[in-house]
Amino acid sequence: MVKSYDFKSPKKFTKERMSTVENLYDSFSRSLAPYLTGLLQSYCEISINGIQEMRFQEYSAELDDRSLFGLITLAPENKDYSDAPMIFEMDTSLGFFMIERLLGGAGTEYELHRDFTDIEKAILEFVLKKMTGLIDDAWNGYIEMQATLTGLETNPHLLQLSAPEAVS
Repeated sequence: MVKSYDFKSPKKFTKERMSTVENLYDSFSRSLAPYLTGLLQSYCEISINGIQEMRFQEYSAELDDRSLFGLITLAPENKDYSDAPMIFEMDTSLGFFMIERLLGGAGTEYELHRDFTDIEKAILEFVLKKMTGLIDDAWNGYIEMQATLTGLETNPHLLQLSAPEAVS
């Protein structure tokens, strides 16, 4: 039996590994929902819509210019493995909703077409640090590692500097 293989877009994950990734983020979402419910004083439900494997260039081409990105480093305890970068994308409307709720507002839906201020970024960085801790907990169910929020970015074009293409 001959199977075709696309060398321009190789698949790195087997079905078993993709299942593990889905279980990992299902665990993360089960931890994140009660945290956000308590923090925002509003019922939050989180579910996984799907998991896709794609090249970083394909992903970055689809990004909104007004999102907030948390740059997370996953550092395994086993030194045989190298650190791995992770990007956590937060839509601007979700960010503004969270800020309004955290500052005592009603959290009415609105669309602001501006960047986050330094104070708003600091508030969201606090939330993303806690979310990074929940990512850490979920990953540690599978492999001993440390997740650390290493920065925030609002320009998706600068993300390519921190996440180079692994496969050429």
